[in-house]
Amino acid sequence: PAPIAETTPALDAHGHDPAAYDWVPVLKKRRKDGWSPDKQRAFIEALADSGSVATAARCVNMSESSAYRLRRAPGAEALVYLHPEPPAAPAALMAPGDLAVALEVAELCDGELPHWYRDDAGDAVPASPAMPMHDDGKAELR
Repeated sequence: PAPIAETTPALDAHGHDPAAYDWVPVLKKRRKDGWSPDKQRAFIEALADSGSVATAARCVNMSESSAYRLRRAPGAEALVYLHPEPPAAPAALMAPGDLAVALEVAELCDGELPHWYRDDAGDAVPASPAMPMHDDGKAELR
């Protein structure tokens, strides 16, 4: 029997297979000098290779500012996926008093709660004078 040839995907400069992504262009009104689907794809390829919006925009004869406008255009849904999904009711996760204290502590600590103020999952633990904490963040039992 004849050997079966293995097909190796064409990888980009960073080792990723572009065929593995389901990329959808932003739908725009067709203009001779606009962001056609082909121009958008070429821009994304140039952006992946260069890492620079300005360079990628120049590669497709578009301006950097128009690339940023395209990113924020209706239908550019990828922005939704770049941010973590917020909890359904963030205010209900902590009692208002505990939330206020946690926010104040985080503000004093450059935006992060110290390790002794979080449980194992990284969530804020209400501060309680009745529950002293060890250096490892675990409650001290009396």
